[in-house]
Amino acid sequence: MKKLLLSAVIFGFLAAGAAQAQQVQVKVEIKKIEVSSQKTPNFQAGDVSNKNVPKPKEWLEAEVSFGLESAPRGAVVPELDFRYYVAVRGSEGAKYLTGDVKHVNLVPDRELFSVAYVSPATIGKITGEYNRVSANDILVAVEVSYQGRIVAESSSGGPDGWWRGQATEPGVLAKNKTPFALLWLDRYPDVEEGR
Repeated sequence: MKKLLLSAVIFGFLAAGAAQAQQVQVKVEIKKIEVSSQKTPNFQAGDVSNKNVPKPKEWLEAEVSFGLESAPRGAVVPELDFRYYVAVRGSEGAKYLTGDVKHVNLVPDRELFSVAYVSPATIGKITGEYNRVSANDILVAVEVSYQGRIVAESSSGGPDGWWRGQATEPGVLAKNKTPFALLWLDRYPDVEEGR
C-alpha cells in the first residue's frame, strides 16, 4: 500500500512539473547578430609537452544577443532551439551551412547571448582560405524555436528570408563542440549535451 501511495505521489509531482513546463509562454526579441572571427585559443596545461602553433587559425563566430520574456513573469524557460544558417561566399558561389544549438534553463528578463561557430577547415573548403575569415563573405541568419514553433528570426544582412529554401549542409557548431567550450561560461546559457 505504501509503495502504491508513494508511486502516486511521485507521478503527481512529475505530471505537475510537466504541466508547468508546458504552460510557460515566451517572447524572444533578437537584438543583434554579430559576425566576427576568433583565433583558435592557446591553452596551457601541466604535465604535457608544449606544442608550438605559430599561426592559430580563425574560426567564424556568430553571436546573437536577445531578450527573453516569459509568462508567468520570471519563469525559467526550459529550452530554446537556435537554428543557425551561414552563407559563405566561395570561388564556386555561395554554400549554405546550418547547425542547431539547444539552450536549456534560460532565465528571462536580462540580456542573453547565443553563439555558434564554423571551423577553419569548413570555411577553407568553401573559400580556399584556411587561415582567416572575411566577414564580408558571410551572412548569418537564426531562427529561434520554442516547443517546435518559431518565435523569432533575424539575419545579419541580405534580402529578407534569404536562408529559406536553400540546400544546406552541416557545418555550424555549438560552442561546446569547439575549442572555445571552456571559455565565457557565464556569458551563454547552458547548452544541452549531445548538441
